[in-house]
Amino acid sequence: MVDDSKMLHCDFCGKSQHDVRLLVSGQKANICNECVGLSWQMSKDHEIRYGVERIVERVMFPVLAIRDFFAGKPS
Repeated sequence: MVDDSKMLHCDFCGKSQHDVRLLVSGQKANICNECVGLSWQMSKDHEIRYGVERIVERVMFPVLAIRDFFAGKPS
């Protein structure tokens, strides 16, 4: 029988060190490889979404300004 008091768990998903491939332990927190992967993917998704928003802003601002100019609307 395994002593639960000595078993480490991921502080994010709660899985034990035996249920994951890797558990990184810090001074105050533990994180498993699955949660690291999920957080990395979320970060990448955010960067992509933010990058697309910036590109749309750069393209659409002049387009909208030209549209408003020809429609007689002040900018």
